[in-house]
Amino acid sequence: MASEKKTRGAFVRKLRSKYRLVISNAETFQEVWGMRLSRMNLMVAVGGFFLLVLLLSWVVIFFTPVRELLPGNSSQAITQQVVGNALRADSLEREVTLWNTYLANLRVILRGGTPEISVEKPDSVVNTRGAEYTRSGEDSLLRAQVEQDFLLMGSSGTSSAASGKPWGRLVPPVQGQVSGAYNKGSGHQGTDIVTAADATINCVADGTVLLASWNQETGFSIMVQHPSGLVSIYKHCKRLLKKNYETVKAGDALGIVGNTGEQTTGPHLHLELWYQGTSINPEDYIAFGK
Repeated sequence: MASEKKTRGAFVRKLRSKYRLVISNAETFQEVWGMRLSRMNLMVAVGGFFLLVLLLSWVVIFFTPVRELLPGNSSQAITQQVVGNALRADSLEREVTLWNTYLANLRVILRGGTPEISVEKPDSVVNTRGAEYTRSGEDSLLRAQVEQDFLLMGSSGTSSAASGKPWGRLVPPVQGQVSGAYNKGSGHQGTDIVTAADATINCVADGTVLLASWNQETGFSIMVQHPSGLVSIYKHCKRLLKKNYETVKAGDALGIVGNTGEQTTGPHLHLELWYQGTSINPEDYIAFGK
């Protein structure tokens, strides 16, 4: 016990022992600066220095933008941006899902079936007189898909419409004069009919609207699926009166004759008929004269 106290006392005396730190001139050995200190003073000074550094570091990290560099300490603006991007990604995923379902239903209808899945209908029928339009990416993709479906459906044979009319009698969509005859060889897959301005375009037979929209080349157009694999397409409309998936009857008004799109030289209706994926001549089945 006595030796322990003696050792402890010696240790304390060492801590408190005074020393003198001197800075002198190297040539004259004249004292320039001096300071008395002990081991305890040195330990307190070093500890205080490190505490000051820690305090300054804490202030810099929590009260300056430096804290945004640390994990889990992003700014409110960055957090809002991340949330916004997540919401936009979710919306895009939902749109892709809707369009995939929409295309699946189109395939079912093109094959004569009835779509079982209900999806939101794109609002492609609008009264847009005097407005400016741009082609949408979804519209281009949808049209390409429909054309591909036609090719797939018609790859196993040619039109058999000449041997009969499985769809029954067709109603003239308009009354007027034929200005451009059907010519499959030149790529003109339909018939152009000039009629009175703002004339109503009637549906040639009962069916379901597959597509009612606008594009750069043919303006406002509407496509109708009829029984027995017949599809009718009406192009260059001034405006449309039916929406996607609407059920229509023969003679129902589909739109108004117009002059929309780049592939037109005046107000007229361009009518196309497709049977089992192959275009057929509308004049073989419809009388357009007044």
